[in-house]
Amino acid sequence: MRKILFTAIVIIFTTTAAFAQQYAPYKGNIFLNAGISNMNAHITDPFVFNLNIGTGYFVANKLALITQMGIRIHDDVNTLGIGAGVRFYIPKERTDLFVNGLLGVTKTGDADAITTLTLEAGYSLFLNGHVAFEPLASLIIPFSSGANTQFTIGAAFTVFF
Repeated sequence: MRKILFTAIVIIFTTTAAFAQQYAPYKGNIFLNAGISNMNAHITDPFVFNLNIGTGYFVANKLALITQMGIRIHDDVNTLGIGAGVRFYIPKERTDLFVNGLLGVTKTGDADAITTLTLEAGYSLFLNGHVAFEPLASLIIPFSSGANTQFTIGAAFTVFF
């Protein structure tokens, strides 16, 4: 399933990037987004699914303060996370690239909470003037010994106001 999801993201990127509209977020604008990542539906592997929702407020042109909340479903153990950070847009001629940095806390089952740093990069493919499809890649770095760094690929829909 991971290969299918990755292949679909690559196909969408390569076939639709030529139709992307440039959007320059301005100070005072807000956005809401919802996305999925790390989806795994193999019969022999445990089911894994990440769902994230977030919001942002542009404190300057192309620079937003963001919050994000997520849940990871993995077998019978759920992980909840919350974080805050910044998003910066790097406008290009055909797409708007962005980078995120989030500092957050995650809690899995009865285990202690772990502080994490999440670094994300992606691009906004605008479907119209206010809605964007955003493929992205994330690197989640835990600040706890014994916890593993994770790399995920996902996609989100974002609505700009």
